[in-house]
Amino acid sequence: MKKIGIIVVFYNLSHYVEACLNSIKNQTFTDFKCICVDDCSTDDTFEKLQQFSANDDRFVAIQNERNYGSPCHSRNVGIENVNDCEYFMFMDGDDLLHPQTMEICFNAITKKSELDFVAFNKFTFGDLSEIQPQQYDVHNTPITEYNNTLELFLKRDANSPDSPAWNKLYRYDRYQEFRFYEDIFYEDDYMYALQLYAKTNCFGKIDLPLYFYRRHEASVTSGLRAERYLNDATTRLKHTYDYFIVGNNIPTSVDTLFRQQMASDAYRMIVSKIVRKTKGKELRDQLIPVAQRNFKKLIDEKIIDLNYLSSANRLVINAFLNDQLGLAKLLAKIFG
Repeated sequence: MKKIGIIVVFYNLSHYVEACLNSIKNQTFTDFKCICVDDCSTDDTFEKLQQFSANDDRFVAIQNERNYGSPCHSRNVGIENVNDCEYFMFMDGDDLLHPQTMEICFNAITKKSELDFVAFNKFTFGDLSEIQPQQYDVHNTPITEYNNTLELFLKRDANSPDSPAWNKLYRYDRYQEFRFYEDIFYEDDYMYALQLYAKTNCFGKIDLPLYFYRRHEASVTSGLRAERYLNDATTRLKHTYDYFIVGNNIPTSVDTLFRQQMASDAYRMIVSKIVRKTKGKELRDQLIPVAQRNFKKLIDEKIIDLNYLSSANRLVINAFLNDQLGLAKLLAKIFG
């Protein structure tokens, strides 16, 4: 049995495979196994993963039977393959780890048995030259403990863990039942985080940049991508409703806060963001009807309750659903 299982997902990342896996191989903590899951890349990513794993038996290369178009299935495959590890973590195949990431996190979580996971900071980089070598004192790394994890997350508290899955080390036995929803591409991390945080008693935060997140040049938002986001946001809210409200998995202490946040998320993702930021007549003509239809569906199916929103937000929604888009945009700019 290995102590830590790290799950790394890849799709057409040939140029980054070696750097990513070397950042894992060169960890000061060595008792790990790395599950590399390729989502049927069209370049030579998988061949490079196979070559790397052939030279180090801690690395396992797996290729999905088909392309799933999102990291969710690959991550779920990874979770199934770290069931013999005490702890697990995620990573994207174009990112890097600080050399001491695993050792610092393992040392922290094993010293404090009450911690369900530990979170750490990310450093965003575009070029490798931006990453400066830094040595930390593993045995004297400050860690701050927090309870009420889901409440902090719903409140967007400064001490809350964030939603990405990849800057954390989790106890496997605490979270082994959870999987990513494979029918969403956007908002997938958020849904996974909600489920984990609802089951978390206590977590720790390490205020060190132990995850190196690669920044890519922003691409122009396409209509198809924005439409996918709208549909995924709607589906995520439906999954949230089914799991937490229908499934009665909301802790009583945060029930009202949870329902408020669901309504707020729907307003932010489907109404406010669209009316304020969608530019160009062609894009508006494509996206506005989708957003209106999706938001109305959430209301009709009672997935969200508008009574949890402010009167100002409800004014924006009323104008938006009644095709008073100029008014909706003006009000959204004023009230958010």
